[in-house]
Amino acid sequence: MSSLNNTNGIATALNAINWSSMMFTRFWCIRMFILGFIGHSLNMCVFTRPKLYLNPCARHFIALAITGYAVIFIILPIRLLQFGYSRSLFIAPVAMCKFLTYLFSCISSLNYYNLVSSDRFFCSSLCATVRTCSSIRVSNRLNPLEILTVSLTQIPMLNFYTISSQPTIRLGQHNLFQKLNGFSILVVWSLIPSSVMLVFGIFTSHHIKQSTRTVASERTIKIVDRNELNPLIVN
Repeated sequence: MSSLNNTNGIATALNAINWSSMMFTRFWCIRMFILGFIGHSLNMCVFTRPKLYLNPCARHFIALAITGYAVIFIILPIRLLQFGYSRSLFIAPVAMCKFLTYLFSCISSLNYYNLVSSDRFFCSSLCATVRTCSSIRVSNRLNPLEILTVSLTQIPMLNFYTISSQPTIRLGQHNLFQKLNGFSILVVWSLIPSSVMLVFGIFTSHHIKQSTRTVASERTIKIVDRNELNPLIVN
């Protein structure tokens, strides 16, 4: 009798933990959706203004805001259904599960901050040849190139990503590809972009200091560049 009571007590505790986890997931996802929608909408309003829209760096911020919309309108609702309401789309056929995993990975891997930092580096350079790399034409080509590069590098997930045999979970199995993929996520999509952004940021700051020392008359022009550099430094 005591063992039955203990079993019931453990089951009740587990149900309470699962319920608390589901409620927290609902609150967190809804909160992130509201804040994300407000933040990305403000970015779109700011960087689509005529004064900033003609700046090549603003094009990268617009692409970043669009990627943020993809996160809050695609990834967040599906994750909310999966962990907040136990209605997972990943228990669909294997092809559907692989496609969603591929789509989520592509959206999460897009990183336009490197393009922003590189554009600020080119724009702040004292060399006229380097400054030509900061243009609308270059920005309009780099943004689709970023999407194409990420999409191509994530294609192996469609072939080598295996699915767990448990129909209620549909999680990837721990095979060699997933180990290599986890390593690539850590190094290629996390450490390297952060390091590149840091290096470009340091050189950009150095260029700005040099320009303020040598060309005092261009301070009014550099104000816009510095204002666009501030969000990059914060991120």
